[in-house]
Amino acid sequence: MEIIGREEEQRLLDNKKPNILLVATICLLWTAIGVNAQTVSYSSRLFAKNNYSMTYCVSKLDNAYSIVVKASGLVFLNHPKMKVRTYDNIVMEFSGEVIGVSAHTSGGEASSSTVAYSQFAVTPSDMEILKSGVSKVWISTAPVAHERTFDADLIGAKLYEFYQELSNKGEDF
Repeated sequence: MEIIGREEEQRLLDNKKPNILLVATICLLWTAIGVNAQTVSYSSRLFAKNNYSMTYCVSKLDNAYSIVVKASGLVFLNHPKMKVRTYDNIVMEFSGEVIGVSAHTSGGEASSSTVAYSQFAVTPSDMEILKSGVSKVWISTAPVAHERTFDADLIGAKLYEFYQELSNKGEDF
């Protein structure tokens, strides 16, 4: 056991505070938008045995909108990119930021689950384009990039609907 001085102990505690704040912020953010906001999601199989799911919602902070993506079973890269092709054949690319990652190992078993969160800034005009429907989505994730082609729109119209609800709410609380 190493004996450390009071100053060293305080420095170690100070280094842990941002991590605690980050986790608390992510939990509050996802609770605020995940429980009270509507979401649209789908599941897929990775390597024929591991399931993963993607959940999308729209959030608004001040006058800025974001598409928040929750990936269960995948991890976002440091500076994630999301590409979307609409049914009007318009390709849009969004840059995002990772807002959190959590991992859970179930009681001594070799299996574990990872949940990652990322947000992608969007404009009202972006949301208008998504209204026509999303035919394909690609997101930079690990262990492989997430890519999904849709036979019918699953997320575009729903995201636009969520955006409309947020924009009609106004600033009242």
